Amino acid sequence: TAINSQENNNNNIIETPIVIIGGGPTGLFLSSLLSQHSIPSTLLESKPYHKAFQHPQAHYINLRSMELLRHYLPTHVYQDEILKSMPDVEEWKRFTIGRSILGQFDNVGVVEHPIYQPRLVVCEEENGKDGLQIGQDGNGILLPYHDHDRDNSSNDKKRNNPKREKGRCSICHPGHLAQNKFASILYNHASSLSQTIPDANIHFDTTVTSITQNDDTSSSSSSSHITVQTNKHISYKAKYVIGADGSSSFTRQSCSIPFIGKERIQSLMNVHFQASSELSELLCSKAHRDKVGMLHFVYNEDMVGVFVCHDVQNGEWVCQIPFFTPYQTMEDDFREDLVLNMIWSGLGLKEYGNDAWMSQTTKNGNSTNARKERKDHIQIRSIQPWNMSSVVAKSYIGGISKDSGVGKNDDDDGGSKNEKQIILAGDAAHAFPPAGGFGMNTGLQDAHNLFWRLHYILTNEDDHSSFKNRKNNNNNNNSSSTACNNRILEKYQTERKPIAIQNAALSVRNYNRTLSLAKNFHLNAQHPAYLLQLLSSAPVSVILPFSVRKDSLRAALKTALMPLKRVGMQGDWYGETIRKNARDLLRKGGGLPLVFPRYELGFGYVVRGGVGKMMVQGKEDEDDTSGYIPEIEVGYRMPHVVVEVVSPLQCKMANEKPNHGYESKEDREYVLKETFPNVRVLNQRQEQGEEKQQKILITLTDISAQIRRTLNGSPCFTVLVMGPLFSSCSSSLDKNENNTNGVKHNIEVVMNVTQEMNERLGIVMEVVEVLEKGDYHQFFLNRYHSPTAHSPDTEEYKQDRLILLDERGTLSSLLRKRKIPTALDEHNVMMMIRPDGHIANVTHVETPGHNSKNTKEEVEVFSSSPPSVLSDQIKENILNGLEESFGAQFTI
Repeated sequence: TAINSQENNNNNIIETPIVIIGGGPTGLFLSSLLSQHSIPSTLLESKPYHKAFQHPQAHYINLRSMELLRHYLPTHVYQDEILKSMPDVEEWKRFTIGRSILGQFDNVGVVEHPIYQPRLVVCEEENGKDGLQIGQDGNGILLPYHDHDRDNSSNDKKRNNPKREKGRCSICHPGHLAQNKFASILYNHASSLSQTIPDANIHFDTTVTSITQNDDTSSSSSSSHITVQTNKHISYKAKYVIGADGSSSFTRQSCSIPFIGKERIQSLMNVHFQASSELSELLCSKAHRDKVGMLHFVYNEDMVGVFVCHDVQNGEWVCQIPFFTPYQTMEDDFREDLVLNMIWSGLGLKEYGNDAWMSQTTKNGNSTNARKERKDHIQIRSIQPWNMSSVVAKSYIGGISKDSGVGKNDDDDGGSKNEKQIILAGDAAHAFPPAGGFGMNTGLQDAHNLFWRLHYILTNEDDHSSFKNRKNNNNNNNSSSTACNNRILEKYQTERKPIAIQNAALSVRNYNRTLSLAKNFHLNAQHPAYLLQLLSSAPVSVILPFSVRKDSLRAALKTALMPLKRVGMQGDWYGETIRKNARDLLRKGGGLPLVFPRYELGFGYVVRGGVGKMMVQGKEDEDDTSGYIPEIEVGYRMPHVVVEVVSPLQCKMANEKPNHGYESKEDREYVLKETFPNVRVLNQRQEQGEEKQQKILITLTDISAQIRRTLNGSPCFTVLVMGPLFSSCSSSLDKNENNTNGVKHNIEVVMNVTQEMNERLGIVMEVVEVLEKGDYHQFFLNRYHSPTAHSPDTEEYKQDRLILLDERGTLSSLLRKRKIPTALDEHNVMMMIRPDGHIANVTHVETPGHNSKNTKEEVEVFSSSPPSVLSDQIKENILNGLEESFGAQFTI
């Protein structure tokens, strides 16, 4: 599909700011984010459209990724397409372990994870009990053994902290959606956006054949550009190229950037199959409903593998089976008929074939008709080998040498002189074992971290005055611009690469959890590894022919699996021993969890000495599944804090309906979205007998994404102020003899500074005031609703900045937990939040004469000094926040 392309017919070159190579979730999400912020890009995907979205691949969308989708995609895409496309949570909140899925006595354990209904969100309130709670760990519950309930002790409670704080840790729930369906939704959204953005394009069935970096001598700035050539005999001339083209990335290889880590942990055969409607109905029946989940770990005499149920209602499954190359081959060991037998056995239909279901569907019991019956109920769509790896690219940014055509990366000399214009994201930058589901999620979060940096660079490209204001001694504007652009992109690398290393290590630990579980079935992954090493080394490899060694491996694998038949035999001591040992491990939390709260929500961007650190909130020695405890710290995500919207609602309502306000919540939401069209209002539970007028509540998570003033506006920073010093309730500056600028409140000083930043640096900032419940809040309400209040024609009524109420005191409580010097004021706080929702700066404003009581008189003493005193403090803090965010220094 080619949309809005502008082609130069003379030389078949199309100019575009950004080329994105790869049309998977990472590339499509990045394309959407850029288009939503009015930056055109050209996306190139080698697969044709009809083949690009066939295989389900990844499927778990973790908490942070769900938050990004909620806050950055339009509501109709998030709710009506993504959420409604997900299977019912009852179909995927469990993992099962056993000899088969449906076998009557084959079940060993069922673990139910702390997952709640994400489809049609009924309630998003902070204290709703239908979400993962603060401090709640990710361990599931081992359900009782259903066979006569012989193992009553297995109904253990979750190993959660009993003293955990009340409230949800996220406004969202995790999601389960096959990647092909998810990517198709992203594609439709990205395509729709590209039709509204000039020069934005999406091309499938287009293969990149070469990437070169050139000097643009025709440009007055003499800046470098990248030329991307394709098999369509069209070239693209771009400022930046984003490689999101998977683990075999052509982009990464063009830059000669190697992967660091273990590239082959395990070889697997990936089998994608479709279950018939009759089989799906059987799996969904009341008798088997508790046996179906997201993952099924199967160990029997015919096969060992993991079944991934992407959508049980529609019959979409994947099975991953260990594959031992070179002694096992597709032709001899994984022919379709052999794989069909494995799937049939793993589903539990081998023994189930004598039951009523097969009796009704199979009238002739001979083997030929039995095989035909299996093909009728299981359609093998693809059988593909793949290697599980744990690798991270040595560098996330690089370029192509202009002299030799050889790639250069971050370790090359002259990094500040030569512009680095090729950037890696998603699987092109990292590849993990699938255990834990961090691969696709890390890629989505790469795109989220990158888009606003690219937006700033490109929107300020023609205005070098902002670059000149950066602290750089080089007098050449172009060199200064190049160096600063490099630093901004290097910040992407220093923040995201440690997260990838951290997630890679966690994924390997998760994979090892599955190996520990297999040991309880007397299967040790090291044994076939030792055998492979023996068969491939002298003298065995010299003495024995290859065919003999191949038969030896097959015989050894068959012998190791034979005893597993006894797992399904009632009363068999061997099978009961396996069952007991496996359940003991699961009861202790030794299985594979689904949710990792600290890693999904608590990862932070902490850079020390120019080097990114692997950081998650909490203690370093905590378990991987430990619960998430929110904190207000620089580099980390702004926690989920529910606040009530006070203004612009109250201002406009007082002006239009001063005595009554708006009649319904829908009317008030409409007023809010007139000013902030991207805001996401929480869905609240409507209790019986509750008043019709409900509060307008939002979350502070991703507040910067929510308060952009236009649907296609620039990414913005949020300057969030709180405390009596900044409160618009106070009018102490009215008496200020030094005030010659007509400033009435300190909040106006903050707004004047941010406006100056916007004009001089090209950085959009929005000021948000948070009020605490109490006298100041009451005074504010009286100011706008009292009959003696100021006239509706005054500036207070016309002010449309966002004013929020922390009625529950959640934000105040989080701020009080911070360890700050006693000389600083814990009450008067200014926070700067980046466009990606992470905290750039937290400042406890120092007030002269401050003491622990922080009286109103002391605030007024400080407020009576010239506004420039506060203005200078605010400027310094904002510049520090910008340096923390961009990695480049600014001055005005």
